[in-house]
Amino acid sequence: MNDCLDFSDYQYEAYQFARYKSAHYPYLALGEECGEVQGLVAKSLRKHGNLSGVNKYELEKELGDVLWNIAAIATEFSLDLEEIAEKNLKKLQARKAAGTIVER
Repeated sequence: MNDCLDFSDYQYEAYQFARYKSAHYPYLALGEECGEVQGLVAKSLRKHGNLSGVNKYELEKELGDVLWNIAAIATEFSLDLEEIAEKNLKKLQARKAAGTIVER
């Protein structure tokens, strides 16, 4: 595998593992995987009152599952993940320029 993987390459490679009986699967699985990310954060907040208890290894795995499902959905609609990421950055830049993104 390439050391510097771009979104388009990831999307193509990841879709090679798409094996499901219903085209609806990635939509439902995306929600499930997002819930697992939320669960890791919620447990840390409950136990520690902050994010210090989040297991980064587990978080990385779950975020990878989220990314896979997003890539599968994009592929099902013939959308390019790299273009989606670029357009999202442009949208965020426009929001920042308009003053709608504020410091935390």
